[in-house]
Amino acid sequence: MTNDQRTFTEEMRLQSTGRDTRLSWVLGFFYSRSVQHFSENVYDPDFSMIFGGVPPEIIFGTPLVDGKYSLSGRGRGADEQVAGFVDATFAITPTLKVTAGVRVAHTRFEGNSLFQGPVSGEQLQPQQSVGETPVTPKFALNWQASPSLLLYGTIAKGYRIGGTNAPVPLSTCAADLSGFGYSNVPDTYKSDSLWSYEVGAKGRVGRGLTFAASAFRVDWSNIQQNVYLQHCGAQFTDNLGKARSQGFDLQVTVKVARGFSLDGTVGYTDAHFTRNVSDGALATTADHLETHPWTMTVGADYETRLGSGTGYLRGDYQYKSVGRTTVTTDSATNSYDPGAIRTPEVDFVSLRLGWRHGPADVSFFVDNLANAHPALSRAIDVVGVGSYRDITLRPRTYGLTLLLRQ
Repeated sequence: MTNDQRTFTEEMRLQSTGRDTRLSWVLGFFYSRSVQHFSENVYDPDFSMIFGGVPPEIIFGTPLVDGKYSLSGRGRGADEQVAGFVDATFAITPTLKVTAGVRVAHTRFEGNSLFQGPVSGEQLQPQQSVGETPVTPKFALNWQASPSLLLYGTIAKGYRIGGTNAPVPLSTCAADLSGFGYSNVPDTYKSDSLWSYEVGAKGRVGRGLTFAASAFRVDWSNIQQNVYLQHCGAQFTDNLGKARSQGFDLQVTVKVARGFSLDGTVGYTDAHFTRNVSDGALATTADHLETHPWTMTVGADYETRLGSGTGYLRGDYQYKSVGRTTVTTDSATNSYDPGAIRTPEVDFVSLRLGWRHGPADVSFFVDNLANAHPALSRAIDVVGVGSYRDITLRPRTYGLTLLLRQ
């Protein structure tokens, strides 16, 4: 397998310099181009042994490529983006500022590919391209209510560039495609977009406590959704459905005593589809995105003079709650996989004990102290064929770190 990618990026900015003016602004230009070439060859001269010695051309209608590859593919993809943007901030009063900006871009993606062999059949994707002109505004309001309290609100739009799909073998994928309402995969898919809304506060209480709190909502449209064809092992991307993510987060740091501090975060996210996709065949409004609804971290940090340097001890605990029903765990969808699992509960503990002096810092660390090993995700190439693959945390890891800073 080879994967060669080359990227060129350039950005230029022109901005105001007056410090005492009520209006500050930035004008800019952005350009990027990325080109990728890939090739893949699966060497499998004994492929027929899987089927009792029957040649693949008898079963699949296609022989091994060059007599030894069960799959051979190559392709090219290129994306280009040209954009201009402007951002301005106006001080209504010394403590109240409003910001507005907009970015206008032209994006283009083009790609082609060729796959051969009994695994895929001959699948040629001729040159396909998709181009768009997304406009993404943003607005913000900041109020310095007091020297120790900042209140803010933001509204912004974002997008993700579109792309092209490689074809899939209809001989083995037609039934899966039909189940989702397709006769073939779409040649291209467009950008998806989202509007985000956030309000929050940052501040401190006395000399020992700092905090940051926010509430947010994100509306996601024309989602670039991966459609997995379970019984033939292929997949493609299309713009499908709408979703909403909303919640809050809180961060607090407390200086308990000299050299000793505690910090913690808590967050809640509800991310779910707001519309049935493909009449519920792909997703329903009861399905959630693969997120942990609740997350929490707690940390403690202690420092003290030790010899000619500083000794320190740091401990962290991370918690993530069990996920909710997703498209693969919802038996009402055609994406349902009886072997799929919900995003699991995760507990992770790490410790670090160290000493620093001047530019030198030496420490001993332990990650995943409890050696937790939840199945974070599960995958299979073709449902009902082969074994599932689980991904878990790295096992308990300990070691020594030496840093020399300049």
